[in-house]
Amino acid sequence: MLRGILLLSFVCMGCTSARMHLANQRFDVPETSGRLWGGQAGGQIQGVTSIEVVSSTTTASPIDSGTTIDTYIEGDIFTLHSNRAQLGLGKRVDLLAVLPTNSSMPRMLGVRFQFVGEAGEKGFHMAVTGRAGQHSKTEDETTATWRLSSRTYNLGLSAGYRFWGVGGFYLSYNHDQIESELTIDQTNTSANFNIKDSGRLNLLGLGFYAKKRKWFLTAELTLAMATWPRAQDNSNVTYGVAGGWAW
Repeated sequence: MLRGILLLSFVCMGCTSARMHLANQRFDVPETSGRLWGGQAGGQIQGVTSIEVVSSTTTASPIDSGTTIDTYIEGDIFTLHSNRAQLGLGKRVDLLAVLPTNSSMPRMLGVRFQFVGEAGEKGFHMAVTGRAGQHSKTEDETTATWRLSSRTYNLGLSAGYRFWGVGGFYLSYNHDQIESELTIDQTNTSANFNIKDSGRLNLLGLGFYAKKRKWFLTAELTLAMATWPRAQDNSNVTYGVAGGWAW
C-alpha cells in the first residue's frame, strides 16, 4: 500500500519494473473554508512513498523478483506537483480534490468536516477528513505488457491551534488502505500473471498554516510508515508545501 490523495501513483522505474506512488503530505489543516462556496485553489509539492510491486515484469516468475519500498522527495520547490482545491458546502463541510500535474500521481476526492472550533477564529480546532482515489497505468514493453491499478481509501484526523488571526499549527494522522492489482502478459514466455496485493500507509504530520481572504500557505513535516507484502516495513520523514489563492 504505498508510495499519497491523495495522493497514489504508478510508474515504471527502469524499463521493466512496475511501481506505484502515494503522497506523504495531506496538508490536513483542522479548519474548513467556513462559509458556503468559500474555498481555495492552488498547488502542492510533497514527499512520496514508492512501492516497486515487481522489479522485473519480464522474468519467468515476477513475484519472486521481490518488492522494494523507498521514501523520497519528488519534485522541487519550484514545481507545482499537484493541483489542489477545496470548496465550502457550509460553515463546517468542505469538498476536497487533488489533481496531479504529473501523470504518475493519483487523483483523490474527499470531504472534510470540522467539528471543533470556528473557521478563521483563534482557538482550538479539530476536523476529520475522508478521501478515496484510484489510478491505473498500462505499459507496453518489448517482451511484456502490464497494467497496474489500485484503489486507495483514506481517513484522517487533525487538531490544531490558531494563535493569531492569520494562522497556527496543527498535528494530523492519516491512514491509507490500498488495494492493487498487477496483470502481466509476457510475449517472450507466453505466460500471464495476475498479482493482487493490499497494504497500509500511516502518516503523522506536524504543520504550519496561514490563510487570509486572498491566499493560503501550508507547510508540513511528515513521518510516513508503510507496510506492503513481500517488503520490509519502511518509515521515513519528508516535507511538503502547499499554497495558492483563497476566496
